[in-house]
Amino acid sequence: MSFYQGKNFELCYPDKKYATDLFWAIDNDRTELEKWLPWVKETNTVKDEENFLKYVQAQNEQQKMLALTIIVDKTACGMIDLHALDLNAKTAEIGYWLASPYQHQGIITVGAEQLVQYALTKLGLVRVGLLADVRNINSLRVAKRLGFKPEGVLRSYLRHNGQNIDVYSFSKLNTD
Repeated sequence: MSFYQGKNFELCYPDKKYATDLFWAIDNDRTELEKWLPWVKETNTVKDEENFLKYVQAQNEQQKMLALTIIVDKTACGMIDLHALDLNAKTAEIGYWLASPYQHQGIITVGAEQLVQYALTKLGLVRVGLLADVRNINSLRVAKRLGFKPEGVLRSYLRHNGQNIDVYSFSKLNTD
């Protein structure tokens, strides 16, 4: 089922049928994705991806997350989500990844715009946050293109690959 249909991609609700495509997208970009995303090391088989998709479907149903699969030419090639979704506090964080052959085409920017707009209007959120490793230039550019406001650096905020890393914190409010 489609959440958003763009001219060169669509955002669909997660489904087990996307597991093989997503696993191969992760596996083909494993070295690059592992730099930024801790869960990559735990995704070693199609079954691992199926289990993840089952998990996010349950999280979606419980309104703890809104995870979507990015589809280009009928191929699942990434995901975008609102996680840490708190409908009482009216806040969430956005996250995303996209297979390298599909990057630099505006897919993440447009998909994130759609998801943030949905979050701030339809879900009634007041804040969507975005955290990006200070070294992740592509994610920093996405935050800027989306009009997220910089809030500063959270020093040693996340543990990744055995090290504490600094992240930039950004946010977009419903009043921005």
